Amino acid sequence: MYNVIIADDEKTARELLLNLIQKREPDLQVIAETENGSKALEAISSTHPDILITDICMPGVNGLQLCQEAHNLDPDIQMILLSGYQRFEYAQEAIHIGVSEYLLKPITPKKFHLAVQRAVTRLDNARLQKRNRLIKNLSSGKITSAADLHEIFAFSRYYLVFIRQNGLLSRFHTDSMHEVYSEIEEDVIFYGRDESEAFIFIPEKILSQNHLPSTIQHLQNKYFRQSDSYITAVYSSVACATCEIPSFMNQIYQVERELSTPGESQSVDIANTYSLPRTRLNRDEIQHLENRLIPLLDRTNYAATLDTILTLFQAWEKEHHSQLWLEHADQIILDLITKYGVDEVDCTVCDRQLVQDLFENATSLDILANNLLQLYREILTSAQTEFDITSRNSFSLVTTYLRNHLQDHITIQDLCDHFSVSQASLSRMFRKHEGASFVQVLTKLRMEEATKIIQETPSTLIKDVAAMVGFDDQFYFSRVFRTYFGKSPSTYAEEVLSN
Repeated sequence: MYNVIIADDEKTARELLLNLIQKREPDLQVIAETENGSKALEAISSTHPDILITDICMPGVNGLQLCQEAHNLDPDIQMILLSGYQRFEYAQEAIHIGVSEYLLKPITPKKFHLAVQRAVTRLDNARLQKRNRLIKNLSSGKITSAADLHEIFAFSRYYLVFIRQNGLLSRFHTDSMHEVYSEIEEDVIFYGRDESEAFIFIPEKILSQNHLPSTIQHLQNKYFRQSDSYITAVYSSVACATCEIPSFMNQIYQVERELSTPGESQSVDIANTYSLPRTRLNRDEIQHLENRLIPLLDRTNYAATLDTILTLFQAWEKEHHSQLWLEHADQIILDLITKYGVDEVDCTVCDRQLVQDLFENATSLDILANNLLQLYREILTSAQTEFDITSRNSFSLVTTYLRNHLQDHITIQDLCDHFSVSQASLSRMFRKHEGASFVQVLTKLRMEEATKIIQETPSTLIKDVAAMVGFDDQFYFSRVFRTYFGKSPSTYAEEVLSN
C-alpha cells in the first residue's frame, strides 16, 4: 500500500481524484488533501508520502514549485502533475524537476489509471531493489539500521529457516553467481546467495511453531528435489524479533558452514542444544597424514600414494567429517604433493576455485574422493584426458547435451558418465570457457531457453515454461528469472505480446 497526498485548489477536482483512487486503485490510500502548495509541503514533511498528485496552478506555492520542494525533501517521491495548459515550457520544467507523470486536463479515468500504475511500478521496483540490497548486506554481516530492518520486515517476529543443497557456498564469488530473491508483495521473504540455497523468513503470525518441522520438509521438497543430493537445514524453532534478525542470520550461516558434511543430510535447531563437528585436523591427524604420504612421495611411488589417499578417504567417511575438515585435509595433501611429489604444479590443474567446485557439486563423500583422486592423479602424472577441455568444440558438445536435457534433473555426474571424463576436468572446462560453475552454466542455459519459449509463444502458462526448462516450482522459477532479467516472466511475456 502506497500513501498519496492530493493538492488542488478546486474542491471538486480533489473529490474526483479521491473517488478515482478509492474505486480503481487498491494499491493506494490518500492520507491528506490540501487546497494549496504550502499546506501540501507541511503534509509531505510530516507524513512522507510515496506519491504526490498536484495541480499546476494554485495560489501561493504552485504545482511546479511544490514538486521541486517535494523532490528536495524526498528524491524518491513519485509526482503526478495535472495541468490545464498545453504549454511546452511547463512540461519541460516538470521533466527537469523530476515529475514522473504530466497529465493534461480534463483527466480521463483510463489515463489517470495508467499514470498511477506506472508510478506504482516504479515504486515497486525501487522498493524491491532497496530491500534486496539490504538483505544482501544482512547476509554479509554489514550493519543495518533499525529503520531499514522494519522497512524490510513488516511483521514483528519471524521464524528463520536456512536450507542448502550439497556443498558450501564457494568462497570464490564471481559475477556469474546469481542471487535469488522473493517478489516484493510476498509476506514470506526468500533469499539465496546462489541457486543452491534458500534463506526463508516466515512471519510468526502466519505459521504456528507446531507446523514448522513439516513446513521445513515441504520447503526442502519444493525447492530441492534432486534425488541424490544431500540437504543441510539450520533453523530456529523460536521466532525472533525483527531487531534480532541480523544476529540470528549470522549464527545460522556459521552453524551451516561448520555443520555441512558431504553426502549427509542434516538438520539443526539453534534454539535447542546442538553440537558441531570439527573444522580442522588436529596435530596428531596432520602428523599421521604426513607419515603415510611423505615416504611414498619421496620415492615417487605415485600409484601407492593414490591408493593410500583412497584408503584415508574411506576411513574418513566412517568418521563423518565436515566439509571444512575435509577441505583442510585436501589442502594438506596438495601441499605435500607440491613439496615432495612434483617440482612444479600446473596452476590450471590445481586451481582452488576448481577444488571448491568439486566440493560444492559432490553429492557424496565417495564421489568427492574419486574426483579429488583424479585431480591428484593429474597433478602427479600430468595425465591428459582424451576429452580436450581446452577445445571449444568439446565444450559445444557439453552445452548441446545440456540444452537437450534441460527438462531433466541433470547433474554434473551425469555429464561425467556420458562423456567419460572426470568431474575435475569438466569443472575446469566450465571455468575456462564460461568463468562459471556447472550449476551456474546450467541455470543460464535454462533462463535462455525460457526467454526463447516465451518469445515464440508468449501465451504459454508460466508453470509450463518452468517445467519445460527443468523447474518443478513456478514461483522459484520466477524468482530466478527476475535475477537474470530484472523482471518477472509474466511481465516479460506481456512485453512480448505488446510488441
